[in-house]
Amino acid sequence: MADKNRVNVSQNDSSDELDIGRLVGELIDNRWLIIGITAIFLTFGIIYCLFATPIYSANAIVQVEQNVGNKLLSNINQMLPSGQPQSAPEIELLKSRMILGKTVEDLNLTTDIQQDYFPILGRGFARLMHKDPGQLSVSKLTLPKGWASPSFKLTVDSATDYTISKDGDELFKGKVGVFAQQKGVSILVSDIVAEPGTTFTITSRTYLSAINQLADQYEVVDQGKDTGVLGLTLTGDNPVMIQKNSK
Repeated sequence: MADKNRVNVSQNDSSDELDIGRLVGELIDNRWLIIGITAIFLTFGIIYCLFATPIYSANAIVQVEQNVGNKLLSNINQMLPSGQPQSAPEIELLKSRMILGKTVEDLNLTTDIQQDYFPILGRGFARLMHKDPGQLSVSKLTLPKGWASPSFKLTVDSATDYTISKDGDELFKGKVGVFAQQKGVSILVSDIVAEPGTTFTITSRTYLSAINQLADQYEVVDQGKDTGVLGLTLTGDNPVMIQKNSK
């Protein structure tokens, strides 16, 4: 009986060795397929790292001061099971439509300006070539109500001249610092920092949509329980706008 068990164990060990050997053989036989698939995924990973749009952020810290009376009430509130942090009202105030709306008005965020790049890889190539993104400031903008899409193109002709076009048709030419009003479009371009030939897509957004987009990019968090310090963070993929909005 013991001899029979030893024979079975020996056969199992031999079977395991054969399976491992077969597996190694399969790997060797298909080595080029494995290397090819690995190289493809590695290449796609490198391309993604090089051309993926980076996310920028701006941070600020706000100190909230409280008087003695408010501090006493806050301490009592913290003793309750459902007590909220003492900075909760300030957080809600900073995230309120009143504050965000004032920011939208002061910075004219209802006018969305995006530089045009070659599809998919254009922005990544520009970043790899260390080309700074163009900057365009529009102080005033009014578009015809009959337009199906509230957007148009602005092409930089020189440091002081530009061309406005819509759906491939040229509407008019304008100068920096000069209020232009033609064909139902009213615009005041206050500054251009971009190479000639650079094209921007300008879109007029509603007041509410501008507030909602700002709220999506804006975060207010308590830096610690009852520290009175709030952290403000603004994120986005446009470094120029992030810097402008965080001031």
